[in-house]
Amino acid sequence: MREPKNGTQHWHQRAQQMRLMAQHTADPDVQAQMMQIVEAYEAVAEKSNGSLMRFDARWRVDYLGKKGSHLGTVEAASEREAIAEAAKEFNIPPARQNKLAVTKIDGDQPKNGARPRRR
Repeated sequence: MREPKNGTQHWHQRAQQMRLMAQHTADPDVQAQMMQIVEAYEAVAEKSNGSLMRFDARWRVDYLGKKGSHLGTVEAASEREAIAEAAKEFNIPPARQNKLAVTKIDGDQPKNGARPRRR
């Protein structure tokens, strides 16, 4: 999972990049459209007001009962959120949630430092 970015800073940087590209564009119509995008990025930056942007990872969900089974995948920012999302999505009652196992399938390396196997 990518680290959250400061929302305001991120969108101001995007606006600045677009502004620089617009300055080097010869077509005035394209340049005007690019400047509209700059204004939109600046508006988003103002609305984000420094809030953190959240990037979710995908998690594989397995149920570890007598006959373990793969339930599917969920998207969440953390392991705890993935378990909560899986319980909700797959209708797992609270008494059975301790039997859920979630494994991050994309994003950063696992917390314990183990590397995923490559095929």
